[in-house]
Amino acid sequence: MQTNYRPALEMVQKALRALDPLAVADRSGADLVQGEGGTEFRLKMLGRQYRVPMPEALVYDPATGAEAGTSTTLVILHYLADADGSPVTHQWIPFRTLPGGDVYEKAFRHQCLDPLVAAFGPDPDAMPAAAEALEGERATMGDISYTFQALPRLPMACVLWRADEEQDAEVNLLFDAVAPHCLPTEDLTALGRALTVGLIRQRERKP
Repeated sequence: MQTNYRPALEMVQKALRALDPLAVADRSGADLVQGEGGTEFRLKMLGRQYRVPMPEALVYDPATGAEAGTSTTLVILHYLADADGSPVTHQWIPFRTLPGGDVYEKAFRHQCLDPLVAAFGPDPDAMPAAAEALEGERATMGDISYTFQALPRLPMACVLWRADEEQDAEVNLLFDAVAPHCLPTEDLTALGRALTVGLIRQRERKP
């Protein structure tokens, strides 16, 4: 865990420990597992399973047994602590319309949209395999689009428009309008970055 994130980690751990685990599971859609080893939450983030034992309140990847990285840990713990149980709206919104989105929009474009355009703009037909490796489901927006279950009750979408004679390729990441009920906008930036990194890694793994 990076030391400059320690205060944020300790704050969300304290908040999560103070909550009723049953209420957290109900609001977030995470599974609550109670066994001899204690209580833990289990949930997927972008197709990958994680476990959060309590009261430790750290995030682990069951596939490796290792502690998750800083960004993933904070996103998952904030989601468990902050998700208020609001239902998915099935309405897609761009990042800039999120609360304070104008503050983070430049970073979001630099960290998420520009790398996706660089990776998939010249090779849009690589998008389906990369998206499906992250459990993405085909959608009907743009020229190529996929929706993702970023967290149990937080869908995201990636939309690609192919380049043509009149315009360059374009990619956008969209959030279900429930997003502000699930995470602060800063964490939604991190979630967008996680999807971006995942898609690009899958593209680089293609045969």
